[in-house]
Amino acid sequence: MACSCHSGRNHNSKPLVHPSRRSFLKGLGAGTSAIAMAGCVPGSVGGIGAAFAPPESELMQAADASWQRILSERPVWRNSSANQSAQRVAGRLIPLTGEPGLPWQVVLFDDPAVNAFALPNGKIGIYRGMMDAVENDDQLAAVIGHELGHVTADHAAQRIGTQQMSRLGAALIGSALGGTPQQANELAGLLGMGANYGVILPFSRQQELEADRIGVRYMAQAGYQPVEALEFWQDRMADAGRGGPPEFLSTHPSDQARIQQLQQILYG
Repeated sequence: MACSCHSGRNHNSKPLVHPSRRSFLKGLGAGTSAIAMAGCVPGSVGGIGAAFAPPESELMQAADASWQRILSERPVWRNSSANQSAQRVAGRLIPLTGEPGLPWQVVLFDDPAVNAFALPNGKIGIYRGMMDAVENDDQLAAVIGHELGHVTADHAAQRIGTQQMSRLGAALIGSALGGTPQQANELAGLLGMGANYGVILPFSRQQELEADRIGVRYMAQAGYQPVEALEFWQDRMADAGRGGPPEFLSTHPSDQARIQQLQQILYG
């Protein structure tokens, strides 16, 4: 069955709220009126990493420390129009995450890098370069929805669990609270902050594709045009990458698999 993702804006529609992050992935299997094909439903990508993920309390503690670090090191961008756009779009997408208890916060950073991230503690960072790259609220919704997808699918916890299996051990979480700078940098990368601190730890391709699927669904449910996700990844990010790949693409690879998946979601 074709997946119809061309939903018109509907500012009055009531968001569908899922009861918890844990039940979110299962709930996606039911579909919605906006996206109702099997190809829109994310698969399980947890694996061994999920089995060895840290307790949520420790994950939040590490995310809080990383957030405070970036707030102390990056100037906040207080452009009124850009902030209104970011708050408006995030405000329509966040209720769909099923995580009303998180202390959600959206902050724009005055940095030309084309970058954005969302941490497990609900903190969303968007760089000035990314705000310049998006053409409209729909494309911004594609970016924020994608990052929210990483949060609701517990990708950061899975990655930390995988690292704990491989070499870092339980000391990884403590690194945010007094470890070496390299440990703190690596933890920031695992949490989803990417190459900001010189450590590139990209999400896996499977996690990236899952975040795309979740993000497109959020867009449709919130009344945004999911076709703009394809426009953004296929064209806008290519334009932003002239002269060298954007930082965002170093940690969120925009490859042919992503484009093919979005085309399948949109057009069947």
